Amino acid sequence: ESVQWPKNNDDSWPENETLDAETWTKIVLEFKTGIEQAENMTKNIESLEDLPAWPKVPLFVALIHLLQHNSFHVGEIIATRQALGLWPPPDYKQTF
Repeated sequence: ESVQWPKNNDDSWPENETLDAETWTKIVLEFKTGIEQAENMTKNIESLEDLPAWPKVPLFVALIHLLQHNSFHVGEIIATRQALGLWPPPDYKQTF
């Protein structure tokens, strides 16, 4: 399956919009489903075959890219919440 990659950041960034609870829930579900799919792909992590949607990129490289990308954005979310005084969460329990 071929993926139509955006030509620039404007094409990949959502318009300014207000999300209702239903839309947000759908987005979160899509994200979690994608993470589960990536986790399932790790069963073939040793494969050096290119991904059909990402020519010249073997699976392990794509998964590393996914991990780096998501880690970056999780860090942004945490930093924003810290700046707003909303981190750590109220139910946070330090584990170390």
